[in-house]
Order: sequence, then C-alpha cells, then structure tokens
Amino acid sequence: MINNDQLKSALQDALTYCKLNRYDYTLTQNDLPKLQKQFEKALRKKAQEVQNLNHFELTAQLMGDFANTMIQDSFTECFKSHRRNSWNTTPFLYFLYCIGVVIRYGFLLPLRMLIFFATVVISAVLLILIEVLIPHSKFKKTLQLATFRKAAQGFCLSFFTVIRKHGQIHPHKPGRIYVANHTTTFDFAVLSSITPFSTIGQKHKGFQGFIQKYIVSAIDPVWFERTDKKQRKSVAELLKERTFDESCSCSMVVFPEGCCVNNRFIVQFKKGAFDLGAEVCPVAIRYGDGSLRAYQNSKKQNFIQFLVGLWTQWVMLVDVWFLEPLTLNENETADEFAHRTQLMIAQTAGLVPRQWDGYLKYVQVNDTMKKEVLDANAKKLGLVVEEQGDEVSFSYSGSTQMERKVVQ
Repeated sequence: MINNDQLKSALQDALTYCKLNRYDYTLTQNDLPKLQKQFEKALRKKAQEVQNLNHFELTAQLMGDFANTMIQDSFTECFKSHRRNSWNTTPFLYFLYCIGVVIRYGFLLPLRMLIFFATVVISAVLLILIEVLIPHSKFKKTLQLATFRKAAQGFCLSFFTVIRKHGQIHPHKPGRIYVANHTTTFDFAVLSSITPFSTIGQKHKGFQGFIQKYIVSAIDPVWFERTDKKQRKSVAELLKERTFDESCSCSMVVFPEGCCVNNRFIVQFKKGAFDLGAEVCPVAIRYGDGSLRAYQNSKKQNFIQFLVGLWTQWVMLVDVWFLEPLTLNENETADEFAHRTQLMIAQTAGLVPRQWDGYLKYVQVNDTMKKEVLDANAKKLGLVVEEQGDEVSFSYSGSTQMERKVVQ
C-alpha cells in the first residue's frame, strides 16, 4: 500500500529534472515519455514491498495522460486572450507608460466614445427617417446602403482603425457568397466600411441589440438564436434563398466558425455556406500584433468592456485579403470544401488551423461527462466506484484492503 504523501513525493521526484523555480515547471511534448518513466521509477522505489505493481504503472500512465492533455490542449488555446509582455521595467520607461495611460484614458477614451455614440445616434436617426419617409425603391436601398457604410466607417474611426486591403472585391451577383474568419463583432464593420455586406449571425440584446435593430437592419440581415436547433435549420434554408435572390442589393458575408477566435488560430468551418451550390469568395482577416484587444473574449468581458478596451488602445491595425472565388469540386463533399477554404484563409492570414467545433466553447461540462471519465479511469485501475449521496468511494475489485473516500 502507498499513501498520499508517498505518491506526492514520487511525483516531485519525477518532476525534479524539469523544475524551473520553486513553483513552476517546464514541460514539452518530448518530456512526456521521460516523465512517465521517471514517475514509474519513483513509484517502484516507494512501493518495493508491494508485489503487484500494475496499479502503479497504470497510475503513471494516467499521470502521463494528464500532462499530455495539459500540453496538447489545442482547443482552449484558440480562445485564450493574450497580453502584451511588460516593457515598462525601468523608471524612465515607466514614466513614459504613465504618460501614455493619461493620454489614452484622459483624451482618447472620451474622444472615441463621442465619435462612436455620435455615429450610433446619427446613423439610427437617418436610417429611421429613410425607412419612414422614402417609398420602397432602388434609390431608397442605395441610400440605406450608403448610410450603413458611413456608419461602419464611423465605428472604425472611433477605434482609430487602419485597414490594409489586399486583392480585388468581386462584384455582387446572385449565387455568390463571402466567408471570413472571425475575431470580433467588428469584423463585419471592417468589411462593410470597404463595401456594404449583409450578414447572418447571433441575435443579441441590450446595446448590441440596439445597433442590430436600428443600424444593421438596413442591410436586411438574418438573425437567429444559436441554441435553437430548429431555428438554425430554417435559417439555413433562408440563407440559400437570400444567396440566390436577384433582388438583393449586396452580398452576404458569413463567419462559418460560429464564434470569435483569438487572432492566432482558425477553427472548423461549418458546412452551411458550402452546400448551397453557390460560388464562395474567401476573405482572410488578421489584426496586427499590437491590436491584442481586438479579440472579443465573450466569456471574460461584456460588450461595453470590450468597447472600452478598443477605445483605450493606441490604434487597431487590420489586414483584409479578398481571395479568388472557389466552387465545389467534383466528388468533393461540403465538409471537404469548407476545410479547403479554411486552409486557404489560414495560409493567407498566417493563422494556425484547428479542426475543433467552435460551438464547444459554449458547452458546459455536466456531471454525466465527469462520471464517464471517472468510470473509465476507475476501470483502468481495477477499481469499483460506489456512490452514496454526495460521496464517491473507490475500492479494489475483489479486495477490501484499500479504500479511500473523496468528497465532491
């Protein structure tokens, strides 16, 4: 039998060679086999009196799997916010930093807020007047699109956005749809400041919902609830109808990732926009390395906090590439077409492709999932899991020598 102190001591011995300082360790993928062997060796040393070491070998394997999971977590790194390395390490640099804080929060923040909210109010009023006073006509739609484009340019101005456009924009025509990677809500404003687009996306409430209702409504967008599967199906049919509608005055742009990703990675493209039989025009968007606040991490900040972050950075640099149109190849599935487009955008923008479903970002780990992992690991160790109320007990099958309780 080996107790918890011996197990902890064995793990510390195994990690000695990769210890960085008192609290931190440096682990890479190549360290995992060595770590597992070191841990097995330490366990054997601590448990020489134990005749059957299979359990300890399995424990070492589980510890190796645990370390491997931490190192290879290629999902959460797609949504992790990154911070700029500290540079104000000397008194003079710290003095310059303090001056920068005063300028950004004392001057730029109120100026940019004024520009942003003036854009919201003026655009909303103009679009409401156009909708009420001008009868339905081609002139009315042209005026709405022009006003919406000016609103998008006003939003970009409030963030001091510098847009570098690469490639030619392909003119609107029925049966053509644009797809782009997604970093922030204002990806759409960046694209629409170049040329007006319609879009499809998640319906929001609050201030963001106000902008959707009174400003973005000018380009006839399609809104839906992400959690409503039935609504998503009807939206897919509406998307196809809109893509081939000859009366639409601007092209649709779709963000097939379905969520915002942190400007370093690009996750799986949903096939919805790729099985319409339409011509797909890829658009690659990449924000500059100095624009770390461009990524909208909805799990850590609300919309207003995100706006304040954009208003208090010096400038937002963004490159936009309009790539050549693509069509579905012979014997190619919609999923393969989506993957091919994803890789083209990733290569153009210098992003790392990942085949994770972005909707997993919104999935909460429930007790059933935890129990499945618990049962699987217990089976590897030959343990019997017994639940009694809020307590879970483990014991070796066929043996009562060792039992410990873990209170959840």
